[in-house]
Amino acid sequence: MASKNINIFPIIISIAKTIGILCLINVIIHLAIYGFSTPHTLFAYLGYNCYYGIPLSILNIFLFRKLEQKLTWDKPSLRIIIGALLSFTATMATVILLNYILWILIWGNNINVLFARQNLSNYYISAFITILISLVFHTAYFYQWANKNKILNEQLQKEKIQMELNMLRAHIDPHFLFNSFNVLAGLIDENTEKAQGFLAELSNCYRYILENRNESVSTVGKEIQFAKRYFELLSFRFEDSLILKIFLKENEFNYSIPILSLQLLFENAIKHNAFNKNEKLTIQVYSLDGYLVVENNKKQKKLVEPSAKLGLENIKKHYEVISKKPIIIEDLKNRFIVKLPLN
Repeated sequence: MASKNINIFPIIISIAKTIGILCLINVIIHLAIYGFSTPHTLFAYLGYNCYYGIPLSILNIFLFRKLEQKLTWDKPSLRIIIGALLSFTATMATVILLNYILWILIWGNNINVLFARQNLSNYYISAFITILISLVFHTAYFYQWANKNKILNEQLQKEKIQMELNMLRAHIDPHFLFNSFNVLAGLIDENTEKAQGFLAELSNCYRYILENRNESVSTVGKEIQFAKRYFELLSFRFEDSLILKIFLKENEFNYSIPILSLQLLFENAIKHNAFNKNEKLTIQVYSLDGYLVVENNKKQKKLVEPSAKLGLENIKKHYEVISKKPIIIEDLKNRFIVKLPLN
């Protein structure tokens, strides 16, 4: 069986960083307590740091990784406290062992020197550094974990929204065709010439839908062209009862908006308002403060057909995927306004 390759480079880097931090803190403490020392003394002091730092770093990295496997960050305060206490206990035991090896076995001192009063500062400093570094490391890893978890949750939320969006889009095509064929069936009986014109416009509209069926966004320019064609279809059905006014500059055509958003808003306006040749429904499209605004005059139908809420819901879902800015809906007394952020 092939042995599993273990990448020790990150471990070496972690150990080197930890030793570097330990050395820096120890040197600062040493200078603060004893003042400036000779280069020989400082080098000897750095040697002690390596002697203690390497095994202590390996030990704490090992403990941290074991802790990662056993405890989650769901309760960060408890995790940090347990990590600090575990690191403190293991470190102090290791320091005693290292002192025994160096002071007793190598230097030949009496075992009583391990806890002699003049040497207690060695343990105090080790305890202080251990707790400080442990708290810093565990807190830093907690924020790193929290940030990764936040990014993961946002990604999962976007995937969920995209899935819901695809389900909504799956309903749009049949819904659009069903309404259009109903209009076409009525026109065939009433006016064959109009029916042929309607069929031509319907073909153009559906070609656009098919060509962009895998897209989530389109440009304002393309959507305006499609909206005009769709409005022609509506005009066949409602004749002179509809008015469309578009107030946009050419440099605004390159912004992005959700595909079919204008068509859905037109359909929403027609579905929920009463209008005729004398009281026409006027739809206006213009830009304002970074938004594409679709506005219509409002005369609520007394009996509104049941709504699946595909129009506005679909657009909201689109914007949750493509933009940080939500759509703005203003349901006023005489007007209904939807503002789409321009990206």
